[in-house]
Order: sequence, then C-alpha cells, then structure tokens
Amino acid sequence: MLRIRIKQYMADHGIKQVWLSERTGIPQPKLSAYLTGRSPLYADTFAIICRGLEVSSDDIIAYPIPEDNSAAATA
Repeated sequence: MLRIRIKQYMADHGIKQVWLSERTGIPQPKLSAYLTGRSPLYADTFAIICRGLEVSSDDIIAYPIPEDNSAAATA
C-alpha cells in the first residue's frame, strides 16, 4: 500500500519519477521498480523517498487513496 500512496501523492502534486530520482539519487529504473512492486520497498528507501518529496513518512502512510486510484497507476 505504501507504493500506491507514494504514487498517488506524486500524481496529486505533479511530481515525476525523473524529478524524484534526481532528488533522491535513486536511479529512475530502480525507483520505478519500487513504485511498481517489482522490488521490495524497505524502510530506509521509503525514508529516502519521503525526504525527496519533502514529506514525513506519517504523511505518506496516512495519505488518502481514492476508491478508483487510476491516477496512481499512471504516475
């Protein structure tokens, strides 16, 4: 669920993976793998992503996911 919340946050704020990759130092293909579930998202990586988004981990954990989260699927 965290990856869906991150993707939803990014979609809602117009944030692209390339930008987040540059901010975090996580290579874009690896970031994509985290956000699509192809690679596990560990706590340390989650923290790096949150810092890159300038948001607390609590904010992402509590971020609302719409019933139809199709916006997150395209982020």
